[in-house]
Amino acid sequence: MNKKIIGIFVMTLLIGTVLPATGSIEKNSYLAEKNEPLVFLDPMSSKEIQYIIVEANTESNRDKSMVQSTNGEVIDQDFSDHIGWGMRFIKNSNNAQSFTPSLDTLTKIEIPFFAHGTPPEDSKITMVLKSDLESEEILASMTIDANQIEHIRWIEFDIQDISVVPETEYFIICESTTEDFDNNYYCWVMGLPDVPYLRGDAWIGSYYQGNWNWLEYSGEWDFCFRTYGILEGNNPPETPSKPMGPDRGKLKVNYSFSTSTTDPENDIIYY
Repeated sequence: MNKKIIGIFVMTLLIGTVLPATGSIEKNSYLAEKNEPLVFLDPMSSKEIQYIIVEANTESNRDKSMVQSTNGEVIDQDFSDHIGWGMRFIKNSNNAQSFTPSLDTLTKIEIPFFAHGTPPEDSKITMVLKSDLESEEILASMTIDANQIEHIRWIEFDIQDISVVPETEYFIICESTTEDFDNNYYCWVMGLPDVPYLRGDAWIGSYYQGNWNWLEYSGEWDFCFRTYGILEGNNPPETPSKPMGPDRGKLKVNYSFSTSTTDPENDIIYY
């Protein structure tokens, strides 16, 4: 489902160095130092691409995250606390976050983004779900119009329900159609510094095989996200009947009322 989103001024905050991975994916630790360039080498063009962390303004930090679940959906994985920092991504230079579901059905993914500068009006952001960064198999994919993204806003990717294997790693990949890596682009909001998501890791790179780098950025960082699933065998009870009892009373006098309902799984009900 596409959601409306709003604009933001950002400034350079923190940068560091990343070395290119070659061959298969290697989970190397790239510790960044302040004021050093974070450089990624594109093996296809042999050009260096710089990554950068930018900060959203105070107003944008007060985003209204979409935490409501409907139609039996429940939140499975939730990594949403942040201080308004994000990492930029453009065409062919992507960000990815791995996660480990606990439920066997994935129904929806939510991701927070914000804009830096003024990306083109026809910009789009695509979310891709994979079981392996190197695999060509795509489990789910969804593209949104990003021209209204400004301030931090959680975007809902309401994918078709898919079956996943609990306690198995999956990867969320985000890319944009924007090509201006210096001034006008989108950022994926990152979590709190040194407060990592413990069931997955952040990656930077692209779809090029073997061209992903594990991100450990002056400590440990992960990209914010939220996944939803179906909790089997835990349906809500029926709506209780109208309480029965006196329709009049006096102050400081106790009265008894009664009502009843049933639970589909015969779970204990209390109020």
